[in-house]
Amino acid sequence: MGAYKEQAGGALDQAKGKVKEELGEATGDRNLEDEGRAQKNLGEARREMGQASERMKGSGEQLKGSVKSAVGSLTGNDRLEAEGHVDKAKGKLRTTLNK
Repeated sequence: MGAYKEQAGGALDQAKGKVKEELGEATGDRNLEDEGRAQKNLGEARREMGQASERMKGSGEQLKGSVKSAVGSLTGNDRLEAEGHVDKAKGKLRTTLNK
């Protein structure tokens, strides 16, 4: 499953779990409340795992961009240097959006 799908699935599990937990509290059903709490916590873990995966991808893009930019600069290849700057910016954005 892709990282974004993992994040979305985790957020959905969190929401479902919260509903079950609150419904269990309201009705005095401890089993439903516990089940909801567990589902909510699992959803949070899935969402965080997806975010961590995206942060890792972003860090990789930043590194790739830094290398491309440096090689382009050293060899006088303006196109490669520009591609490196773009990759680095994409990676930074991906990392920032998944904090």
